[in-house]
Amino acid sequence: MPVLRMTLRDAFRGLSRSPAFSLTTLLVMALGLGTNIMFFNAVHALLWRPLAFPQSEGVLFVQLQGDRAAGFSATGRDAAVLHDHVPDVAEIGLVNTTANLALSLGDQTLDLTAAEASSGYFRLLRLQPLVGQFFGPEEDLDNPTEQKAVLTESAWRSRFQSDLSVVGRTFMTESGTERYPVRILGVVRSGVTLPFAANAEIVTAIPWMDTKVRAQGSHFYKTLVRLRPGVSREQGSAEIQTVFRTLGNLGPEFPLDRNFRLDPLRQVVIPAQPAVLFLLYGAAGLLLLLTAANVASLFLARALSRAHEMAVRQALGAEHRHLFLTYFMDSFLVCAGGLALAMALNFVAGPIVLALMPELIRVGSELLRPGWALLGFGTALCLAVSILLAALVAFQPQRVELANSMGDGGHAATEGRHPVRAALLPAQVAIILVLLTVASLVTRSCIQALTLDPGFRSKGAYCFEVVMPDPANRWAPAGFELLGLAANLPGTKAATFSKGEPVGRGSRWVSTICSHPGPALPQDPQARFMGISTSYFETLGTRIMDGRGFTEAEVRADSPVVILNSTLAKQLFQNQNPLGRSVRMGMGNRQVEVVGIVQDLRSHALDQSALPEFFIPYFSKFGASMTVTVRTDLAPGEFERAFRSRMGVWNGGARMRKVKLLADLSVETLGERFRASALIAGVAFLGLVIGATGLYGTLSTQVTRGRREIGMRMALGARTGEILALVLGRGARRVGIGMALGLLGSSAVAHLLANRLYGIGPMDPIAFSFAALVLGLVCFLASLIPALRAASVDPAQVLRGN
Repeated sequence: MPVLRMTLRDAFRGLSRSPAFSLTTLLVMALGLGTNIMFFNAVHALLWRPLAFPQSEGVLFVQLQGDRAAGFSATGRDAAVLHDHVPDVAEIGLVNTTANLALSLGDQTLDLTAAEASSGYFRLLRLQPLVGQFFGPEEDLDNPTEQKAVLTESAWRSRFQSDLSVVGRTFMTESGTERYPVRILGVVRSGVTLPFAANAEIVTAIPWMDTKVRAQGSHFYKTLVRLRPGVSREQGSAEIQTVFRTLGNLGPEFPLDRNFRLDPLRQVVIPAQPAVLFLLYGAAGLLLLLTAANVASLFLARALSRAHEMAVRQALGAEHRHLFLTYFMDSFLVCAGGLALAMALNFVAGPIVLALMPELIRVGSELLRPGWALLGFGTALCLAVSILLAALVAFQPQRVELANSMGDGGHAATEGRHPVRAALLPAQVAIILVLLTVASLVTRSCIQALTLDPGFRSKGAYCFEVVMPDPANRWAPAGFELLGLAANLPGTKAATFSKGEPVGRGSRWVSTICSHPGPALPQDPQARFMGISTSYFETLGTRIMDGRGFTEAEVRADSPVVILNSTLAKQLFQNQNPLGRSVRMGMGNRQVEVVGIVQDLRSHALDQSALPEFFIPYFSKFGASMTVTVRTDLAPGEFERAFRSRMGVWNGGARMRKVKLLADLSVETLGERFRASALIAGVAFLGLVIGATGLYGTLSTQVTRGRREIGMRMALGARTGEILALVLGRGARRVGIGMALGLLGSSAVAHLLANRLYGIGPMDPIAFSFAALVLGLVCFLASLIPALRAASVDPAQVLRGN
């Protein structure tokens, strides 16, 4: 221990005598460790850290076999069967997102993001209310006079200013044609994200035990369960399947002979494709390697300046393990300081990480809080890097160093005697080129997705949702009245309404569709569909390739007609003309006539090819709202004010919300790709800064240690240009080797990313050329400064000094 304490003290004193070296290595380590810790924290929160509510591993999701998404696989009747006939189920909870709830608060209306849940939902999550109470068994029964609800703490504090009198009060609300009272029972404590209701501000009760809901099974929910102690997930799944097979079919429309399984909740709420996270973490890992190589290069350069000191120590009998301990303490102090800065950086960067990785909201932003796992990971990285740095420096060929140091004061050490140090710079360049190439490929994919024709014109078009207070049979006529209001505004070129937004990942429904006679079959192809009105394609700027659009009479009457996109028409009819032919929709088992063919639209997302899609006349199912799209010359604010004013005169009960430019709506579908591009570009930029610093430091050290050689060359007649070429050439040789290795590595990584690219191939020449050009330019600038210093050496002063 005395030796360890003395070595630690000497290392601290040595670093304090070299403030420039210490500060540089400290900042470089902070960047490398900080980036890795930040991404590890995000990946750990998303995939491994236990969810924030008590005993979260015991919460299971009831999943319909074959349904790959966390869909609404269980109906109210299914839940009743689980409750009544599966004794291993200790608690069952239902949850579902719903349309926004508008609460009347004096002279203003609060539009709250809403969800609905059963009383068992809060019980199985083991949550405690902050104020008031949660739902009880009586809320699981239908109450025709009053709806019950609980607020989230964030909504209670921001929307109601933490007013305790809100609990127990009754507010009037409206949803479509209904206007009814809602009583607030309590407030959900923050710090726990509600599964499948992460963004909810208010949660209403589900009357799932009501006789009507249990009987018909037409209400679909996400269903969670807790099993009794001692019952495994496999046992619970087997018992559920046995019960449903035993009960058989209770009705022709909703058979009970379906196969359910129980999945861990964590498995269901994480993104379906976490590959982007691992891509980002791979980039962070490369940055850590780059950081270690950079710091190793700096430590090796410092070791050359301490060669005489170490030679004296060896001459006095110091063993290799003592030298290793000395270098280990140096590197450990630097890494420990970098770790402290990295942990502070991670704490500050929490909101930024959440904004760049909104997927974390699904599992809970509270999981980003620093924990023991994060501290352990950071400590392990710190120790590993410290040991690696100490080994690289301590186990250089010491005999050569001893002879050289004792002979000429330590200034004769050359780069050729240090092959490890000579290889570090090309390794750094190769890693930087891989990072830059990946960033260039991802960015090029974003640009291609934005510039390729999506099948519609987004410029000058606005979309907004209108919530209708009218009865269902009035929604289509009211939609045409809204189009009349839009048409009377100055600058309006076209207008239409639809069931759902024109563009977006969740803007369509899915149904089987077939061209064969007879009922639809489960193996028939599936296609996305939506309900639209007249002038829909004209408003979007989409070309009708054959046939026509819908007439107003067809929309008002919900006529059995359909328009196919080009991909679906080819899939169903190959090279035949589909106009006038009949197809059958699986949803509703409805036969409809094809009246038009339109060009493909990339309506799901701009970075995905067009999917099979069809359009039917606007239908008033699935909610009391419609999306209105208007193409106009008016500015955004001017259009919204004008239309909102006229709509208020037309119908004071209608609400206009979610006003967006169609262009913004389109760009939102690229959110994941944009975020990945920004993160990878940020990592690549950090790598570029670290690598440029390393190249500059290496060449500066060479110039400093080679001043005598440079002075003699200049004394013998070497011109300034020749000295510049000498120093730049030394840097260029290593950069060239590194870029060659980097191109090989980039090619391998690019092929791994092929399925994540859109509109370009993995060997896109523009992306590769841009990455190489940027790296070459930065390396040239980093080499130029030491080269200019070398060219300014005074040979007379150097020769006098020697």
